[in-house]
Amino acid sequence: LMAHTAAILEAEGHAAVHSLIALDALPQAPGQAWPELTDEVRRWTIFADVIARNQFNSEANIDEHALRQMNHQDRVDFVAEVLSSLSDGQLLNDAEIVSDLWNTFSYLSQLILPAMPPINNGVSLIASEAGDIGGKGLTEWQAVCPQPSHYVCGGDHHSMLSAPHVKQVANIILKICQARAINSSADLSSQEIIARL
Repeated sequence: LMAHTAAILEAEGHAAVHSLIALDALPQAPGQAWPELTDEVRRWTIFADVIARNQFNSEANIDEHALRQMNHQDRVDFVAEVLSSLSDGQLLNDAEIVSDLWNTFSYLSQLILPAMPPINNGVSLIASEAGDIGGKGLTEWQAVCPQPSHYVCGGDHHSMLSAPHVKQVANIILKICQARAINSSADLSSQEIIARL
């Protein structure tokens, strides 16, 4: 998405994007975004697990067989209840929020992606130490863009944006911005995002 967005912005006459940052991500091949998620019940279990891991550092452990027997609204209510039980009071049992998030997740996971546009921007890959990308991440980015930079931070794909690893991610992003000589006054919103990290 970052590469496509940068290409669209440039095509519409905006200034070139200084730097693209891939957080533990490989270049996406053209075709269906997540071909393994064509089954709706499988999408529900992945959806619940992603939220549980990223937001509550836990596992959803959804029973796929039970979920398969439910209609759509029962699935929404069931997943909302599971996530609420994992959230330690952070997330109320809100079926409407879960339904909205599900619709977005389901739509994005079923997108048919076009071929990767040519990338003339600098790409920085921040890979998690315990993740699956490892050395192949840099190799795959080298195939689609000139001289990508490569950084490694603690944690895995889910925990890298949580304490204590997120501070390391923020410092890496700051280094990337400084290396690209991004103008501090012109890029105030980016500085604010980094500060919040």
